[in-house]
Amino acid sequence: MDTRITIKEIAELSGVGISTVSRVLNKRPDVNDATRERVMEVIRRVGYEPNVNAKHLKQLSTESVAVIVRGRNNLFFSGLLELLQARIQETGLRFLPYYIGEEDDEVQEAQRVYAERKVRGIIFLGGCHADWDDKLRVLPIPCVYSTVNAASSKAENVSSVSVDDRRGARQAVDYLFSCGHRELLILGGETQGWNTANQRYKGVCDSFRARGRQLEEARYLTSPFSFADAYKAIRSYNGPSYTAVFAMSDTMAIGACRALLDMGLQIPRDVSVIGYDGIDLTAYCQPVLATIRQPQEALARESVSLLLRGMEQPGVHVLLDTELIPGASVRCLL
Repeated sequence: MDTRITIKEIAELSGVGISTVSRVLNKRPDVNDATRERVMEVIRRVGYEPNVNAKHLKQLSTESVAVIVRGRNNLFFSGLLELLQARIQETGLRFLPYYIGEEDDEVQEAQRVYAERKVRGIIFLGGCHADWDDKLRVLPIPCVYSTVNAASSKAENVSSVSVDDRRGARQAVDYLFSCGHRELLILGGETQGWNTANQRYKGVCDSFRARGRQLEEARYLTSPFSFADAYKAIRSYNGPSYTAVFAMSDTMAIGACRALLDMGLQIPRDVSVIGYDGIDLTAYCQPVLATIRQPQEALARESVSLLLRGMEQPGVHVLLDTELIPGASVRCLL
């Protein structure tokens, strides 16, 4: 007799609905942390393991594409994910989203997803391919890094589409310099490895070098890419003074703006701010946020196209242009 515990029993033991347990098991972001932990505690206690074969009967009837999303608070990824879903479904393939934390092993998740779902391909939103080349090449399916340049990857099954983040960041800092700002504060992520923050940091340094200057270490403020973390970083900063902030994401820029306002400063009279990504929310900020726009439609279109081509022509890497979007959040000092 099969005595395995069911999702229904997990739901009863956790005091939640069956759909909530399902969302927790599929790592969906629309479950609050307390509920997620309560369900996971029950799962660990009873030793529950999903019935993978039962899932396959439903999910292998149509071919699927998995999209592994790094982080749960990235508004740029939210918009891009919707476009990817539409593009994938237009091809007749099933769209399967998975969410992982900022520090999680994306390839371990990819291996798990492939083992359970036998997906036709995987798109990574975010990540750092350089850490995982050896593991990626053993996956017998095409993989596409979207928003991350993986041109240096040695894995034959890896393609990528991204913007030129180095050029985009330089655009932002060049713009601030052209407006007369000289004392800048840069708000960005950790720069180790070949990741997005690393490329944007290099672009910042390029702009400084072009003017015979060097970015002081004290003027680079490290923070996770979230409203709250950017807010805390600005509030706790006690380094050199600044007249402008370049934040490496619009989410960070909005958090920084809130911190500056709470510190009694006005934007852009006292401090100018420019972000990066071009999310829709920037147009509704007060003042309207200047930003570097990434072309979401093109990223989604090329990501799916590369995935389909990768089944016959792997290892293609596409680089797209960014666009400077001026906004009322930057004041010209000249």
